[in-house]
Amino acid sequence: MLHMRLNFLSRHSLKTRVTLSTMAIVMAGLWSLYLFASHELEKDMVSVASAQQFSAVSLLGDQVNHELADRLHRLELSAQQISPELLSQPAALQDQLNKRLLLRGQFNAGVLALDTVGVALAELPAGQRAFSGGLMDLHSVNIALQQNRANIGRAFVDTASQTPMLGMSAPIRDAKGQVIGVLTGLTDLGQPDFLRAIRDHSYGKTGGYLLVDPQQRRIIVATDKRRIMEKLPPPGTIPALDRFLAGYQGTQVFVNPLGEEILASDKPIPVNGWIISAVMPADEAFAPARITQQRVLYLTVVLTLLAGGLTWWGMRGQLAPLLDTVRTLSRRDQNLDALQPLPLNSPGEIGALISAFNAQLAKLAQRDQALTTQQQMLARTEAIAHVGSWEWDVETDQVNWSKELFHMFGLKPASGAPPQARHHALYEAADF
Repeated sequence: MLHMRLNFLSRHSLKTRVTLSTMAIVMAGLWSLYLFASHELEKDMVSVASAQQFSAVSLLGDQVNHELADRLHRLELSAQQISPELLSQPAALQDQLNKRLLLRGQFNAGVLALDTVGVALAELPAGQRAFSGGLMDLHSVNIALQQNRANIGRAFVDTASQTPMLGMSAPIRDAKGQVIGVLTGLTDLGQPDFLRAIRDHSYGKTGGYLLVDPQQRRIIVATDKRRIMEKLPPPGTIPALDRFLAGYQGTQVFVNPLGEEILASDKPIPVNGWIISAVMPADEAFAPARITQQRVLYLTVVLTLLAGGLTWWGMRGQLAPLLDTVRTLSRRDQNLDALQPLPLNSPGEIGALISAFNAQLAKLAQRDQALTTQQQMLARTEAIAHVGSWEWDVETDQVNWSKELFHMFGLKPASGAPPQARHHALYEAADF
């Protein structure tokens, strides 16, 4: 009897193996496509965000460069209009400075006319000294005196007011071009000034701008007020930062001194070598790409499950005729039915398999019929000749008699042939 358990979740099940193999192929394709698309999407997003951010910082950098250059140029023109005679007449010099209201509006902490030892001869506005330190300590004053050129000095913190300050100076020359004094303009970076575009505007939702002096490795102005005059880490601490401070203009992703991963775009300021930077947290800069990546991930998972389900369902339909055939054979074996041709219920390979099986059944039926005919003829022959036949399987000790032999010994076929060991009792002693 045929005993078969149709457990299609077994690892030996054809449907399970085909489904898992197909799912493995589909998953390899889908997930490879997901990883490739995710990588390309992030790379494209970095490229687009970098281009947009660098464009924004370039525009702002051009504006800052123009403001600095314009102030330095006006300061230099004003210094050229101060003659040695005027420099020796403090009252006349003060009167001339008072008339330069435009110059006063460009330097919110005042304008000073100094001699070569740093003594203030006149100031604008008169009587207001916004800077409490020694005038000769100003970096821009020393550059103007020693190098005979207009310059933008280093940002510093005033010791009295504790506010960040910036000085610009232009040399006052005599007819021979010798330096006889300095005209200095001071800007209080803590008050409204021409750098408010950096200080008062953010980039994106949480990003902002920085104005950096690479010589001092110091942040001069920043959208984040806490970072104004912040000292940057020493060389070697953050390679990407060192690259920017060395003059690289472009965009990089790195971790800033605050421990935040940022997308930073830097542009040098030509007039004095400062660097303006637009920074944005990487989470915000790449949020659209990461949201899209997450959606693609969800879609890939859904497609994977859908592909598995459809493959399982499809294999179930394709293998249904074969499973029906197995069940039919199982029922016939249990009911001991005669072998009959199986119903041809499917085209293709499964139909060909059933057809081949039916052909083998037909051949077996022919052989069974021929064997039955031969057995019948043998039985008739034995009956006519009044002889019998028997066989003995030595290994199993199984004895089989022909029908005529049972008749000759007067035994009933239903009782079966006696064992070989008892055969001697059926014969006369003279027969041995």
